[in-house]
Amino acid sequence: MQSRIVLTGATGMLGLALTGYAVRRQTEVTAILRKNSKKGCLLPQSPFIRVVESDLDELANLELVLDQPIDTFYVCY
Repeated sequence: MQSRIVLTGATGMLGLALTGYAVRRQTEVTAILRKNSKKGCLLPQSPFIRVVESDLDELANLELVLDQPIDTFYVCY
């Protein structure tokens, strides 16, 4: 079974490192970016990455977007 993670702060230093590591291990990553983020281009191009734009005050609504169970939710600053 393939692992799935959700990650806030995906374009920060820790988030990029964790995303790269997860993709190399073929883990599905849902990267939550701020709306209109200009740093989304920093994420590696991979079929294992799905980008969701959401402000942190809208995280309660993410269950509408996350249509499959996840294994881990990371919050990176």
